Amino acid sequence: MKTQPAILLASLLIGTNAFNRQPVCIAVPEANTQHLASHQQDTTFEPTTRKKLVKTELSEVFVFDKNQLVHTVKNPFGNKAALSFTLPTPQTSDNKTSTVVAWGCWVGVNEAANQAWLQNKEALDKLPKEGPYTTPLGAYAAGAVSDLAVPTTGEDVYYAITNAANQKLFAAGQRFRLIDQGKGRAGYKKFTDPALCQGTYFVCLSNDNVLIPISVNIKVVAIVETKYYED
Repeated sequence: MKTQPAILLASLLIGTNAFNRQPVCIAVPEANTQHLASHQQDTTFEPTTRKKLVKTELSEVFVFDKNQLVHTVKNPFGNKAALSFTLPTPQTSDNKTSTVVAWGCWVGVNEAANQAWLQNKEALDKLPKEGPYTTPLGAYAAGAVSDLAVPTTGEDVYYAITNAANQKLFAAGQRFRLIDQGKGRAGYKKFTDPALCQGTYFVCLSNDNVLIPISVNIKVVAIVETKYYED
């Protein structure tokens, strides 16, 4: 019987140790025992002293007080108006910080609202002076009183408090965003949300009376918290 060439070749290779491979040795250099590791500091720490709060004060800041004429519906100048005000900005120094923690806005129409304001002042004068407020609106913003007197008769006004971009939409007769609105002979509102206790705001006014223009008084006060520190 004849042997197949492939089988014969394999037999010859096995006989000559064709698949016997020797491992290759790779020389590894000896470690340098004279080498010294170096350490470098990459972070610097500076000692700081925590400041201690020693006193907190609240004070009322009168931000805005102005009268605005609002024309009738048929007036060629239009029946809308807007006034702007800016709340006190936060202040920070080495040993003192101050920030607005609350603010209030009063909107009143004509002399009837002025008389209501005087009535509120008289009521405030009868209360014990225990807070930082000096006006009825300040007392309301600080939480010393829960409400204020408003007129029972007279003309009314629509008002809305918003920002600059939305005031332009209001003036153009378009839909706009606001943070407060009302309609009446007088109205008031306080704000304590920290996000709303800074920046510039607009009070937008609209008179729906066909024959009678109105004079609208707007007052704004802020309650400022001042903290004093020492080392």
